[in-house]
Amino acid sequence: MWGRMIPDQHAIWDQGWRGQRSAPTAFARRALAQAVALRGDGPLAIVEFGCGTGEDALRCARRGHRVTALDFSSSAIAQTWAAARAAGLTTLVARQLDYSRLPLPFADATFDLAYSHLGLHYFADDLTTAIVAEIRRIVRPGGVFAMRCKSTADPLYGQGERLAERIYSRNGHVRHFYTKDYLAEKLAAFDILTLRRSSSARHQSAYVEAIARRPEDGLTAESAEDAEEDAEDHVQ
Repeated sequence: MWGRMIPDQHAIWDQGWRGQRSAPTAFARRALAQAVALRGDGPLAIVEFGCGTGEDALRCARRGHRVTALDFSSSAIAQTWAAARAAGLTTLVARQLDYSRLPLPFADATFDLAYSHLGLHYFADDLTTAIVAEIRRIVRPGGVFAMRCKSTADPLYGQGERLAERIYSRNGHVRHFYTKDYLAEKLAAFDILTLRRSSSARHQSAYVEAIARRPEDGLTAESAEDAEEDAEDHVQ
């Protein structure tokens, strides 16, 4: 049964990032703003899954946060390191890592914000579930997990070889296309703060994205919401 990334994905991304630069994203700004609102202005411990050439990671580091930037691609990581050194950013660490190989090499409750812009839509359902559970483990109680993925409204959906439900390989490039319901299901152990569809006319792409909070220890997502409502009632 197809489960992990097919073996040539690392080579595809290495080739794809050579000579390319990613651009900073509005989604990263929203995720960071939400984390700052919940955790305070800093410095936060942040991990990014699928950093590309590091523009979002660099922006966070410039604001004084401690950033661990991860990517499958060695060429992307080399560019991220070079940009960090050129900018004199000592709080950014870039690391090549196949984060489909679990467990993740981080201690429990390490990060205030885990973030991914198009870095988590490459895996089969069971592996996606396991990765999200690992991300929950390494995010601190009350911390934020933000992810954006290609959606089934994307023009590429359905193109190429079908590997599994909503998962296609096109020219060797694997993508798992999400729905809002699917993303909500994967984030069931979190308190979802925002969940929405979005699109980019520039990139001719469609997405589904969420910003969620890990409940405090001892609380489920539902009981955390109930506790907030009780607190608001008490204030009134």
